Amino acid sequence: MPNVRSLAQQNHAFNATRSEQDYVAAQQQPVHPSEGSIGVPSTVSTSTRGPPGDWQADFWDCFSPTNICCMAYWCPCVLYGRIRYRLDGSSLQNYQPVNRNCISWYALALCNLQWAFQMSNRQEVRTRFNINGSAKGDCLRSYFCGCCELMQEEKEVLLRTQGLDSTGPSNGYKRQEGMVFAAQQ
Repeated sequence: MPNVRSLAQQNHAFNATRSEQDYVAAQQQPVHPSEGSIGVPSTVSTSTRGPPGDWQADFWDCFSPTNICCMAYWCPCVLYGRIRYRLDGSSLQNYQPVNRNCISWYALALCNLQWAFQMSNRQEVRTRFNINGSAKGDCLRSYFCGCCELMQEEKEVLLRTQGLDSTGPSNGYKRQEGMVFAAQQ
């Protein structure tokens, strides 16, 4: 299990201006045993088999990346639809933000029942990627912390399927190389 210093360094290294693709890349950095991470895999696995594990995306990491945070807060139905689209195995090339899943989620939200869709979705993510948890925990998170729950699902699906779907919604900021000055003679 990674130590607190290792987690703090990883969290500091990732800033809120990165896109979803940068988030996936940042989470796949190897973890070195010298950092007190005995038993932690060195890369993210896209396999759905193996011993049960924990979520790779933290539930309380609600503010990064900001594009997912804003989507979860202001347009949760669109984010839910995108998660479902990814889980159904579709490429995001033909993705439409307002889709069948988005509209269904919104219709349930009018009756304050959208948490049922989210709970079911969370259970599917846990089952598909063999993540520890319970139906009770899924229900509580979906009902009381819907935005954080959607963000965790989105980031988890991105991390676990990044090799299957490389077409993210944005390419994000690309850092420019530093300037080099030639010596004057």
